[in-house]
Amino acid sequence: ISPDDKWVATGAWDGAGVRVWDARTGRRVRELLPGRRTSQVAFSPDGRWLVAGTRGAYEFWEAGSWQPGRRIAVERAQLAGPMAFSPDGNVVAIACSRSVVRLIDVATGEHLAVLQSPDPIELTGFCFSSDGSQLLTVSMNRRIQVWDLRGIRRRLATMGLDWNAPPY
Repeated sequence: ISPDDKWVATGAWDGAGVRVWDARTGRRVRELLPGRRTSQVAFSPDGRWLVAGTRGAYEFWEAGSWQPGRRIAVERAQLAGPMAFSPDGNVVAIACSRSVVRLIDVATGEHLAVLQSPDPIELTGFCFSSDGSQLLTVSMNRRIQVWDLRGIRRRLATMGLDWNAPPY
C-alpha cells in the first residue's frame, strides 16, 4: 500500500507481473511486467516509487504515471529478492545474490555499500530500524542479522570510503 493510501500493488509468489489498484475504488489501473516472475513489491516512503524484485533485477516505476525508472541488475536470477527502503527513502537495500546485500542511493543509483552475510543461507527479508541506522536481514533458516550502519559508516569514514549522506 502506498504511503498516501492511494495505490495497492501486488506481486505473485508463483506467478507473473505486478498489479496496481486504485485503493479507493478497487479498480485495477495497471499491470507491469506481465509474463515476468515477481514476488516482492514495495513503495518508497515518500510514495514516489514502486519497486519490484524480479528474477535478475529490481525495477522502479514512478507512482501514478507508471513510467519506468531505474533498473538495477543483480546476480540473483533464481528468485525475486527481498528489498527495503530506509525510513527517509534515500537508500534501498536489495539482495544482489543469495547472501549479499547492496545498499543503493535511490536518487543516483550509486552503490553505497555491499554487506556480505556470514550465513550462506538465502536471504528472505530486510527491514531498516526507524532511524535508519540499522539494517536487519532474515534468512531462510530464520536467523536474523543486525547490521550497525552507523558503525560501518564510521569505519568507512576512517578509510575515506563513507558515502555522501548526513550521519545517523
